[in-house]
Amino acid sequence: MWKDAYAKDLHKRASTMLEALTDDIKQIRLKIEKPAKDIDSLGNVMHALEEIRKKESEIEIQFRPVIEMYNLLDTYLPEVMEKDEMDASSILDKDWG
Repeated sequence: MWKDAYAKDLHKRASTMLEALTDDIKQIRLKIEKPAKDIDSLGNVMHALEEIRKKESEIEIQFRPVIEMYNLLDTYLPEVMEKDEMDASSILDKDWG
């Protein structure tokens, strides 16, 4: 019973953290993938790149706990997770890089 409660709580935390990181990556991608048509749009892209450099180590540090939580869940309680969620957690590092 405690195992189920722990797994549900761990899964909830891991899922929330994964969703937040995925959203951050999507927002960053949107900023840097905008076409630079003029000097203002180029300035916006450069500003986004500067923001990425500042956040890069912070986001990479956030990856490790999420990946470790999903590895733990996958190893001991694979029935807790859905395939889409497991796929998203496994490509987290690749998606960022």
